[in-house]
Amino acid sequence: MRRSDLNGTKQIKDTHLHNLEPESKEYRIACDTGLYFRVSPKGKKTWQVRFKDGEGKWKWHSIGGYPDLTLAEAKHEALTIFLKLKQNEKVLTKREIELERVQNNHLTFKTLIYDWLDTKKTTWCEKTLRKETQSFERRVLSLFGNSDFTKISSEKWLNFFQELIRQEEIFNRVRKLVSHCRNAYDLAKFRGQIGSNPLDGILKYLDRGSKGNMKHVKLTELPKLVQSIRSYSNQHTAIAL
Repeated sequence: MRRSDLNGTKQIKDTHLHNLEPESKEYRIACDTGLYFRVSPKGKKTWQVRFKDGEGKWKWHSIGGYPDLTLAEAKHEALTIFLKLKQNEKVLTKREIELERVQNNHLTFKTLIYDWLDTKKTTWCEKTLRKETQSFERRVLSLFGNSDFTKISSEKWLNFFQELIRQEEIFNRVRKLVSHCRNAYDLAKFRGQIGSNPLDGILKYLDRGSKGNMKHVKLTELPKLVQSIRSYSNQHTAIAL
């Protein structure tokens, strides 16, 4: 049955939903107040409830798949949600419930990283600590920060770091980030949070930087460099250079 065949239908029934065919793009059928029947391009059928949260923002809340959850059962679930909202109770999506679980058990990747960085406070200078923290926050935590670090696969890490190398061509920086992440996972291993480190051996499969000539000062530029060093304001730095 095509979606267009339901035009003019006053009451949606289970037989209608069972026979609905997928289309090139996902679509939803309204089945009751705030209750929608979602059909994916691959034919997967699920129930969703649409409502406004406490901040007035619209949310889609998945309540189960079809036919495991019948139309009557889905209507009951939707009614329960709207009763909670009426009583000012918070309704969490599956994603929000999972995030709360991860945060309550201190399993977010950013928690692990900050715990590991804390162990470096006595061995790294303040400048290095600040630099590495900012590098993590910019390149890694923006994607994995709220993820459950026990569930990030080796494949996902490989794809992430490989893409980072190829997009930004920051070979040495990525190798440092890999090393830091692997050491952070070792900390989790000693805590008994994981059984194995997903980053072990990963460097063997990442692109390597160019083996061309290192950056250098041309002979014609040398006199200017020497003069700049000699006239540098900090004498200790000038002597070191």
